[in-house]
Amino acid sequence: MFVFKPGLDFDSDQATFGLMGKHLAEGRAFPLFIYGQNYLLAVEAWLAAPVFMLFGVSVATLKLPLLVINLVVGILIVALVRREVGLPPVVALVVSLPFVLAPPEASTTMLKTLGGTVEPLLYVLLLWVTRRRPLWFGLVAGIGVLQREFTAYGVAAVLLVDAATGALRQKAVWTGYLRALRVVAEVWLVVQFLKPLASGSGPGTTGAQLLPGVEADNFVNALHRTCFDVRVALAGLRGLVTLHWPRLFGIEMRPLTAFGLVGDSVQGVPGAAWFFGPAVLLMLIGAVASAWTDAGSWKRYQFAVYLMVVGALSAGMLALGRCGMVETLRYDLLSILGAVGFLTWFFTVERHLWMRRAAVTTLLVWAAISVVGHARIWTEYESLHPPVADKVLIMRNLEARGIRYASADYWLAYYITFMANERIVIDATDFRRIAAYEPIVSAHRAESVRISRTRCDAGKLIIEGVYFCQPF
Repeated sequence: MFVFKPGLDFDSDQATFGLMGKHLAEGRAFPLFIYGQNYLLAVEAWLAAPVFMLFGVSVATLKLPLLVINLVVGILIVALVRREVGLPPVVALVVSLPFVLAPPEASTTMLKTLGGTVEPLLYVLLLWVTRRRPLWFGLVAGIGVLQREFTAYGVAAVLLVDAATGALRQKAVWTGYLRALRVVAEVWLVVQFLKPLASGSGPGTTGAQLLPGVEADNFVNALHRTCFDVRVALAGLRGLVTLHWPRLFGIEMRPLTAFGLVGDSVQGVPGAAWFFGPAVLLMLIGAVASAWTDAGSWKRYQFAVYLMVVGALSAGMLALGRCGMVETLRYDLLSILGAVGFLTWFFTVERHLWMRRAAVTTLLVWAAISVVGHARIWTEYESLHPPVADKVLIMRNLEARGIRYASADYWLAYYITFMANERIVIDATDFRRIAAYEPIVSAHRAESVRISRTRCDAGKLIIEGVYFCQPF
């Protein structure tokens, strides 16, 4: 649904990656990072380019590689739970439900082309698989961290688990990690070499043409966004439980518009947190009690521990490293893997049949709520009168008037330009990622318009709150 209904969840951030993929497929540009920045490796643009060449440019073809990655992550979770922990296939599928049947808000977030949403989940799983293969481990870590710094939580978790099991004291293991570190450094050096050659701000530009003040890389950007404040630490941790996790796992009643989607549907049911909160707490107490009696055997479910550590690092950094601001869901999608790890651990250590059955029932109830949320959206968009995004209406007005050039704010500019497959070119007036559009629009000033959200002299009202005005 989120892939094949373009008006449901799309914006200019995602459109930028689409335009990067289009320019790459046409040989007009060589994007290395998202246009206008030196972070968020352009993996999604490179994945989209061959799909565009085969099937054309659209929101669906842009998101198709992410759909494939989601499928791969789901298969990997089930396969690794079976192989590493030994749970039966049906139980392995049950513990994977937090990802496989993720609610609408989490699902759509993992299908956004924002530079790295679902990819860190894939990298984290691959880091575990390749932890004894230095070359592959280094490649996954190097590329993953450059694409999205959250991948570093997987590297830290692997090292912590190996340290706890004693594996890190073995010469072959720690020398393997040193070789992997060398590969990470080599990946970084290759990227630094390519930076000046890359198209920093679209076709016809280089990395040297980025605006002053652009962050040097992912970690510098992350450091600028980091904010440790002891005074709000408890508020941040409380926000995880009362705000972030209820949204991530879809148990809070939320309308589509609250997370940027177009439509009137909702996810969640009222009061669900009062059921699932105590249920998870009871599962935790039961699992701890069972594990306590057999503490020495934890190595047999170390994969579950690894996922829980990844989730804890991700959630902890969100809560403690952003001054209590936990509203942005995509900054902690790895909590989903943490939940899978917790469930895997629970079904590995819990010996009471009634507890296991109660846990399965709880998961199935949660899954039903998630499915209902998806069904509501499906019903709305398959109706005779599905919602239409205001930006689509603006594009239709431009096409109807034969207007091919315009200027607008960032959130209108690249969305419409991509949706129109660059038949309409709109230059962003506030935050310009693609420098090539400015001279094109300037050269056609006489036949262009300025799309404004405020009333202007001799302006034409197109839709409520949007006007076609004379260019400055």
